[in-house]
Amino acid sequence: EQAAIKVVSDWTAAWQAKDPDKMATLVADDIKFRLDPSEGTFNQGREKFLCRMRGMAGGGGGGGLGGLVIKDTSYQATGDKVFVLVIQRRVDVIQPRAGGPGAAGGPAGAAPAGPPPGLGGDIPVGAFFVVKNGKIAEWLDSTLALDITTLQRGGGPGGPGGGRGGCD
Repeated sequence: EQAAIKVVSDWTAAWQAKDPDKMATLVADDIKFRLDPSEGTFNQGREKFLCRMRGMAGGGGGGGLGGLVIKDTSYQATGDKVFVLVIQRRVDVIQPRAGGPGAAGGPAGAAPAGPPPGLGGDIPVGAFFVVKNGKIAEWLDSTLALDITTLQRGGGPGGPGGGRGGCD
């Protein structure tokens, strides 16, 4: 369980450092993930994961990917040597993005990375990671106290991370 927590902790540190390539080394080839609870389906695959993370690393103000800083993390884990569920409790601090449409962001043609202009603040999050054989196989974030439509206002699918940036 401690090894699985370390994988998730290292993943979080790579997020803070805006290092999507390091993050990708910590996920399984067939990772299933949702960046935001408003996404109706899971994304799948390391290449899609890396594309989405690189798009988020391109902007969104200061701090980690997409201008989102993770703080106050705590972990619980349960499982065995092959399969471990790691629950991460944390606070996401969304850095407000100034300006309007077209502000600094991700890949050309993509929605700007980070939240819609003027949106920011602390959001309590429960994140669920399935770690199999030392790699993150599944990742799902769930906001604990937020009207998710606030994040969608002007931001569309993908919430604080912006659009999909041509990763589909």
